[in-house]
Amino acid sequence: MNTRLLLAAALCVGLALPIAAQAQQAPAPISPTTTSASGNAHHRGARGLNRRALHGITLSDDQKAQMRTLRTQYRTAHPAGSAADPQGMQTLRASMLGILTGDQQAQYQQNLAGMRARHRAQGTQPSPAPPTI
Repeated sequence: MNTRLLLAAALCVGLALPIAAQAQQAPAPISPTTTSASGNAHHRGARGLNRRALHGITLSDDQKAQMRTLRTQYRTAHPAGSAADPQGMQTLRASMLGILTGDQQAQYQQNLAGMRARHRAQGTQPSPAPPTI
């Protein structure tokens, strides 16, 4: 009888350990100040220009490289968990707009205005307007 009891207890422990180990490995919930798998959640807007507003605008390889360099410099200066820097973001946006040609800037502003109008029509709050150049 004791053997059966010991065998049953060993079976229960053997089944419970993997479940308990997996439960302890669950990731912590992501808060606004922690990093997510897609990047820094706090600096989610750190891409500079709104990518949806760039829809329909064809960038040259040189322009893409310049934008990538600006984003990398911004991320280096503003690592994960750092305080928000509205002035730095404004400078990044202005620099990225400066890379666009006049026609591309006009198309970007037109796309942005259309997005804002759709946000207002849907009753959602649009993000603050980037500086116009």
